[in-house]
Amino acid sequence: MPSPLPKPLVQLRHPRGNPCEAPGFAVMMDATMMTNERKIWEAALLLVRRHGAAAAHIAQQEVQRLRSGDDELTCVVWCWIARSTAELLRPVPAKGERVH
Repeated sequence: MPSPLPKPLVQLRHPRGNPCEAPGFAVMMDATMMTNERKIWEAALLLVRRHGAAAAHIAQQEVQRLRSGDDELTCVVWCWIARSTAELLRPVPAKGERVH
């Protein structure tokens, strides 16, 4: 009879948060890729290109829809996208804000 498969050193998902099986190492993400700031801004820009001035409202609707679900990470990402979309649509810089 073959031996059972070895237990992985680090589990990517754990029901109570970060696994403690690897000493000194905590996994803070799941098996999917992390979202970086560039992807957030690209998503916001895509929303603005597709929906124009309504893009910020559409992003906020998505945030509200996701708040009732159990996927907190996706909700947070959409909060960032909504904030970035509103930033892209802002007509003038804030007082004292540096402009590139």
